[in-house]
Amino acid sequence: MKNNSKTNNCVEKRTSPRNYLDIFYSVEITVSANDNTSLCYQFKLRNISESGMCVIVSEKSEILNHLQIGSVIDIKYCPINPEHPHKKMRTQIKHITYVPNKKATGKGHYYVGLLIKENKKHTA
Repeated sequence: MKNNSKTNNCVEKRTSPRNYLDIFYSVEITVSANDNTSLCYQFKLRNISESGMCVIVSEKSEILNHLQIGSVIDIKYCPINPEHPHKKMRTQIKHITYVPNKKATGKGHYYVGLLIKENKKHTA
């Protein structure tokens, strides 16, 4: 009997591969503060839109002053499995989309879309 299933030959057509969400749970984004110190923010990775993975950032968060659409930054990706190493990867900020009311908190938030551009050869 011939198998006509095309599931094994499926080609990913999304602009941002989702397989990273199977490996990584959260990200750490480090930015420089005005007083020559660094601020580190940690966000859970989300699979919210068809355009790929993102993080949710409060509208009151200082990090929004450091993120620009189109910029490429190094982001530390934290794995689901704690036995696996963290990875630093070049990541582009694809979009920053305002969401006026998040049901859980009643505050406005932003979806910050992430697109991994290249893997660094080292772990963080």
